Parts: sequence; C-alpha cells; structure tokens
Amino acid sequence: MNKILIVDFSPFYIRHLFSSLTYAKNTLKLKPVDGIYDFNEFKDVFIFKVFDDLKNFKGKFKIDEIVLGVDTPKYWRKDFWDGYKYGRKKSEELDWNKVSETVQEILDVLDKYSSSKVIRCKGAEGDDVAFVLSEYLCKDNEIIIQSLDHDLVYCTLNENTKYWQTKFTTKDKSCAFVEKTLDEINELKFEHCFYGDKGDNILPVTAYTVLSDKCKEIYPDLTPEKIYPRRHEFDVKFAEKYDVSAFKHPRFGKSSFEKKMKKEGFTHKDFMKKNPIHIWNFKLNKKISLPDGIPDDIKSDIINSYDTSKSELNPGEMTQYFMKYQLVNLIGIIGLL
Repeated sequence: MNKILIVDFSPFYIRHLFSSLTYAKNTLKLKPVDGIYDFNEFKDVFIFKVFDDLKNFKGKFKIDEIVLGVDTPKYWRKDFWDGYKYGRKKSEELDWNKVSETVQEILDVLDKYSSSKVIRCKGAEGDDVAFVLSEYLCKDNEIIIQSLDHDLVYCTLNENTKYWQTKFTTKDKSCAFVEKTLDEINELKFEHCFYGDKGDNILPVTAYTVLSDKCKEIYPDLTPEKIYPRRHEFDVKFAEKYDVSAFKHPRFGKSSFEKKMKKEGFTHKDFMKKNPIHIWNFKLNKKISLPDGIPDDIKSDIINSYDTSKSELNPGEMTQYFMKYQLVNLIGIIGLL
C-alpha cells in the first residue's frame, strides 16, 4: 500500500504566510509603508516555509505521494447559496495580488517539476479534493488528510484514512491525528447543518425566516419563499438601498437553544417542522456542507485530474527555482518533494 498525503492547500499556505509576516516584523524588523508590508522583502521566507513543511511531513509519516487540493473560483457552492464565504476579511497589511502571484508560482513549480500532484478543478475547493480523493483512493492506499478545516474529519469515515489537523489539538500545544467515532461524526454533521458554520457564512436553520418591518412595508406581497435561496443577494441590495436588512436575524446560540429544548421537551425535528424554511435551510446546509453534496461533475473532474496528473521529479528545474530566491538549503530536499 502506498501512503498518500492530501493537503488542503489554502489554509496550509495562509498559515505559513502569516508566520512569515511575523518573522518579517520581529526578526527582519520590516516596517510597513502606508500600512502595507512589502511582500517581496520576505517572499523567500514564505517559499521556504511552504516547501520545508511539505518535506517535513513527507519524511515524518513516510509519505509516498503528496496531493495538493487547491481552491479555484468560482465555488460551486455559490450556485446554491450566494452568501457562501461572504464577508471574509483579508489582512490589510499585505498586497494580496503579490501573494496570489507567488502562490500560483509555487503551485506551478510543484505541478510541473516535483513528484507532487496539484489538483485545480474549476469550481472546486481544497476540501472537495480531500473528500473525493480520500474515498476514491482509500481501498488500495493509506490516506492522511492535512488541514486546519475541522470538517475534514468526515474523511475518516473512509477506510484507511486519517485526519491530521494542523493546529494545536493537545494541551502541550502540539498537532495530532483527530479521531472520532461514527456517532460523533454523525452528530457533528447534524450540528453543522442545523447551527451553520460562521467561518464559511453558512447560516443556522433559523436565519432569514422573517421579513423585517421595513421590507414588509415596501414589499407587502413578498414572502421569504419567493427569494429563497438567493436571499443573501436580495438582502445585500435591500440593505444598500434602505440601510436596513430585509430580514430579521433571530439569536440562535447552540447552548441557549439546547437548554430551551431540554426544558420544553422538544426535538430538533419538532423545531424545524414549525416553519418550512427551517427545513429548506437545513437541506441547503446539508448540500453545501457535507461531502455527499459535491456535484457529480466536480467529483469526476477531480478524479480525472488526479488520474491524468504527471508526477515526475525534475531536479534541474527545481534547483533553478530555489537558486532564484537563494534558497540553497532547499536544494538538498528536492528528492523529498
């Protein structure tokens, strides 16, 4: 059996980007100009961290093959919920065009000249790659998923698959494999769909169930059903025009809700039956949150991209790339990439 590492690349590079920025501030004593740090001044640090961490992980777990799952616009999930990942803020300390150019450069080098496979499929995200390929490859290989995204623990339902969450998961501030029972994972899936995911702007089932008074006044015949599921687009335009939301946003914390549920003796299903939009929101969240919702064409593209991807090491080109940034120390690890 080969041992395959699947890396969710976006959180992976973001982690190294900000650790590089910290190094630039504290060690290089770099100062911002008009509030923005010159990425070119510490780009070599960032590149080193990315390649060095891939090498370290491959060596630590004796990985035979690295697969990088890359986010590509436009996310297929936005076809079902246009508010997906809306409002995510990027650090204003960085020139993100320069960062993006370097990230694409790294991916191109890995794709063309290393033995790693880079999977970039239109509309897919890195977690889609992990979900699809862990299922596709698990019967004949050992799979390790590397990501900050806690949702990728769902991959461990596939045989021969482990999930390494790249953030501190133990009291001694070290990373570790995350293990959950089938019941625990099913509970996580339900909560993901019922309570939503703030990081991805996936809303709880209660969100956008009631039109605001201002909206009722302007559109007396409008119902929430008429603008589902593109309610986010409608709400943004309404707010821009009238400086108020088209919807009421009821408070909905898990802890307070479950206390009320226990006290009054009702279930999650009882609650959803009170309003059809609760059920619609749950189904929508299930579609965009869980692996089963990934469209078949996206799945096919990911598998085809993996099967047709070349993974032949070209030491000469890799050496030239590292020499370009004077990263001599990386030349010795080329065989591990």
